[in-house]
Amino acid sequence: MEDIFEDGKSHYVYDAEGLIDALGEHMGSDYLDEAEEAEFIQNATATRSLADVVAAEHEHFDKIWYGRSLIGDTKDGEINPEFSDALKAQIGSARRRIEEKYGEDNLPPVDDWEWGFTHGKLSAQRWILGEEWDFLDT
Repeated sequence: MEDIFEDGKSHYVYDAEGLIDALGEHMGSDYLDEAEEAEFIQNATATRSLADVVAAEHEHFDKIWYGRSLIGDTKDGEINPEFSDALKAQIGSARRRIEEKYGEDNLPPVDDWEWGFTHGKLSAQRWILGEEWDFLDT
């Protein structure tokens, strides 16, 4: 197969190590420095597992749902009086579950920046899981 690469413009290498050596010879120390840095970063940064991404997506879903559920409340904290008693009971139960899970200090209402940041996290996590960008339904 070597005769295919005889013109001097092509190089035949067998494996990744051979490719690294060939690129180092051709591009010099700049390539080797960049390759070492990229390898260091890749080895130093662990990829999140699917379970980690799904758990984080559930957390951000819960927090956004919780914040949105507060929007129609009265000033004294009563769940929207226009809702049926059954719906109020469901909302109250879901809120208590979320408050117990994350702690009230870690839930909305939050400032506009934090609210937007949480939505961005949810959008990115859902994109990783196969949804379209900006799918923020809760």
